[in-house]
Amino acid sequence: MKPTYIVIATFLLLLCSTFYRPHVSESFLFSNDSRATNIKNNPESDDITSPPHNIHVVRDSETILLSGQVIPPKDYIHFYNSSPYKIVNGHLAVKIPCDESFQPQLNVLVGQAPNLQSISLLLIEELSKPGKLCIYHADLEETALVSHGTPDVKIGTITDIDIQNPGIKAIELHPTSSVVIGVNEIEPGAEEHEH
Repeated sequence: MKPTYIVIATFLLLLCSTFYRPHVSESFLFSNDSRATNIKNNPESDDITSPPHNIHVVRDSETILLSGQVIPPKDYIHFYNSSPYKIVNGHLAVKIPCDESFQPQLNVLVGQAPNLQSISLLLIEELSKPGKLCIYHADLEETALVSHGTPDVKIGTITDIDIQNPGIKAIELHPTSSVVIGVNEIEPGAEEHEH
């Protein structure tokens, strides 16, 4: 009886593959690495929306567990760098220490080093425990807002992501503290700065 299921499943797979034939100019990335795959505009197809020609579609996802890490005062941990490409579209989520009023005790810095700014984070209250750990998230895009600054100040070019302790005491990160970074699209143009 089991071989029959295998034969049917194989037949269905072959049948489906005969109806879907990607155009020669299409390509897809099905791995968890940061090598970019360029999806080119295809004038023959109206059903596929392609990004502009210089944007590379990637799906790079990083999960960083921070349990036991200590961040000294005014110091940071560097998590991600996409140079010489800039991040066009992405998302991040952090589970970090917060105070009783759900305010994060750490800053998430994004931008292009050395010009990093604290990104405005959105609280996920249902998954947070005030005074312990809270979960926040933010979209990674040039139009993201800076936190603790003048209203409507934008982040700008993003190549780097850090987490910073702005306080005067070291912070030891609790079990389940984490950062998840997802990068969906990148493009050239993030020239390295002279340091």
